[in-house]
Amino acid sequence: MRFLISPFVGAGKIKFGMTPDQVRLLLGGVFDSFKRAEESVFPCDYFENLGVFAYYNASGVLEAIEFTEPAVPEFEEMDLLKIHFKDLITYLSDKDKGLEVESESLTSHVLGIGAYAPDADDNTSLPAESIIVFENGYYD
Repeated sequence: MRFLISPFVGAGKIKFGMTPDQVRLLLGGVFDSFKRAEESVFPCDYFENLGVFAYYNASGVLEAIEFTEPAVPEFEEMDLLKIHFKDLITYLSDKDKGLEVESESLTSHVLGIGAYAPDADDNTSLPAESIIVFENGYYD
């Protein structure tokens, strides 16, 4: 399923600020709920068949969405899970001069987009394993 990323708004019809019930109704299908960390107030939802994780804040509303295969997270008509990690760095750094790049990840606080590429140390020609989009202030 395609998810068009709108920085700090959401992806496709999924919008930050939605309740878990709204997200579940929108995405349908089967999902698993679990706490990412013991101190989490609200569990996140994982829609495995879609490759979508929905993360909720302490108030119980959507604050971030993470995508893995088979999801198609698109930003400016580019599937961010299909391009080489090194090309993703170049592409996003053109739009965010302060792009934070680490050995296995990147974060754009300007665009509200991050990527996780656990094998990037060995091969930057591989695509990211996941793409996260988040609301303003998510990493503060």
